[in-house]
Amino acid sequence: MVANIEIIAYNKQPKGCIMEITTSENEITAKFTTRASSQQVWASLTTKDGWEAWFSDRVESDFVVGSPLEMYFEGEGTVTATVTEREELKCFAYRWHPGESGEKLAMHPDEQTTVRFTLVENDGQVELTMTEFGFERIPAERRPKAFADNQGGWKYMIEQFEAWTESGVRQANSKGKD
Repeated sequence: MVANIEIIAYNKQPKGCIMEITTSENEITAKFTTRASSQQVWASLTTKDGWEAWFSDRVESDFVVGSPLEMYFEGEGTVTATVTEREELKCFAYRWHPGESGEKLAMHPDEQTTVRFTLVENDGQVELTMTEFGFERIPAERRPKAFADNQGGWKYMIEQFEAWTESGVRQANSKGKD
């Protein structure tokens, strides 16, 4: 059972899709529906070009289960994740240390959250749900900042994802931007 759900954003996006972000004590969930095809949404999650168009400035990965996901963010540095799930056109997930970028602390591998993207196609649209969970694994002294940073970060990133999949607009720091 999820407790203390708080809707922090409910926006009608510029091209007509609606985004909803909810939080609970140890979980952040962002949902939106896009007119982009499931293949386009999937490629945005599981290819170098797609990923760099909306998320990190650079990425190195083959996007298969067990592989590292090395993400570079301009001004922040490199964040390392591990791909944990991949079900074609349905689910893609990875584990990482929230707040790791620029903080190179001695973090235990158990102190990671999981980020899972799920796709559901319905009437020519795709509902994308991003859920980051496992914040209870983060030490109490780091947890509030990691949660708050990622809560705001996901709102921004989902907006970038929407701009890319709906309009072909690459993120501001992305190479090859329009």
